[in-house]
This record gives sequence, C-alpha cells and structure tokens, in this order.
Amino acid sequence: MKKEGPQFERGISNDQIEKIRNLQEKLSENLRAKGIPVNNECRLQMLGFQSVYPQDEIEIDIKIVLELQKKWSEEGGIKKEGEQFEIIKTIIFNKFLGNDFVAVRSSLYDDFKNGVDNIILDKKTGNLVCAFDEVASISGKEFEDKKDKVLSRNIKQKGVKLKYSIYLKNGEIALGPAEQIPIFYLALPSSRLKEAINRLSPSLEEKTDYERKLFEFFISLIEHQIKTLRLYPQVEEILNKSINSFEDRLKKLYK
Repeated sequence: MKKEGPQFERGISNDQIEKIRNLQEKLSENLRAKGIPVNNECRLQMLGFQSVYPQDEIEIDIKIVLELQKKWSEEGGIKKEGEQFEIIKTIIFNKFLGNDFVAVRSSLYDDFKNGVDNIILDKKTGNLVCAFDEVASISGKEFEDKKDKVLSRNIKQKGVKLKYSIYLKNGEIALGPAEQIPIFYLALPSSRLKEAINRLSPSLEEKTDYERKLFEFFISLIEHQIKTLRLYPQVEEILNKSINSFEDRLKKLYK
C-alpha cells in the first residue's frame, strides 16, 4: 500500500523518507487526540471545520485549493523542498515546545490564500502567538524580499488572518477563524535542510544536541524579527501583545 506523504527530493534515502513519515504520523495522532483535525502530515483539514462553516462553503474552498495547486504546480510554484521544510520545522517546534504550545501546519486554503505555513498556539494563555512563512535561503535577493514582505504584513496589514484556525475556549481546543496574528519567516538553505532530514531523531521524545541547535537557530531568527518590529511604533497593540507574550514565555521556558 502506498503511504501518503510529500514527494521528497532525490538524494534522500528511503530510510530517511520512512523516518520523516513515521514522525509526522505519530505527531498527527497526538494532535488529533487533542481534538485538532489534522491529516497525517500535521496539516489542518478543512473538512474538520464542519461545525464552523457550512458544508457547501468548505467544498468551495476545497475546489479553490485544487485549482491553485494545479496552477502553482504548472508554474513551478510548489517546491518539494518547501514541503520538506514545513514538515521539519513542525516536528522540531513540537519536540521543543509541545508541552506548552501547539504547533500545526496551516490548512491548504490558508497556505495558498493567506501565505501561512504554520501556526503556534500558547496552551497557557490561549494566544495564537505566531504564524510562519518560509524562505529557502538566508541571504541574497530572495531572502531580502521575504524580510520586506513579512515586515510589511505585520506593520501595514496588522499581521495575518486565518480562515481555518485553532484557539482555546474554556481550556479546550476550539476551531474557527483568527486574525491579527504576527508572522515571521524561517529560513534553511537546501544543504542544511538535507542535513536536518538526515540527523533528525526517529523519536518524538528524544531531543538531540543537533535538534536543539536547529531549534535555537529558528528562535534566534524570530527574536531578531521581534527586535525589528519594536522599532515601528505603528505595530498594533494586539500584535504587540502576542509578540511580547511569545517572547516572555520562551525566555521563561527555554532560556
């Protein structure tokens, strides 16, 4: 039986592919046990929001996603490495933040329409503390363009919105839309991505020194962006609250 999952780049062994698939399937099971409707790739599923939106509206959104997938695939807009990076960062954030936060991949609708790859929910405060976009390099024009785009989304657009999101209600996971979520970019060059896939532990419970360094690298990118945002007084109060909350929690938990 063929297992579902992303198409991995050549150069990655079958054992590595199987390791990543097993990790994301186990993580997906954990997320579903918390009442979060995700598929086996840790991605929010639109059909799980039938208590929020009418069935016909969800079906329209699914058709929109299918059309966009087809268009982007024809134009070369769907990158295999981008898919791999989404999986790696989802696993890493759940390994190191899983006791205090919930990290999931966004629905395909919000991925395509709202440019959000991942979202993180603070289980203590109930805040959606951040969303992530990704970039394939840490220097050059692509990287600079992404930095400018993400900064503009936080300042001019007051963060990002999600149609299919999670939040806390009476201490329990609930489903619905969200808005004014701070967004940050994360970057990992191709060579480092392949290294991460190779060196990732096959256990969700084990946290290796390499994985910790990768997590700390991601956090350093976020902290740098937070410092930049604080230079702009026009950043909305709600956005600032989420940013401050996330930063404070990280300092208490992981510093």
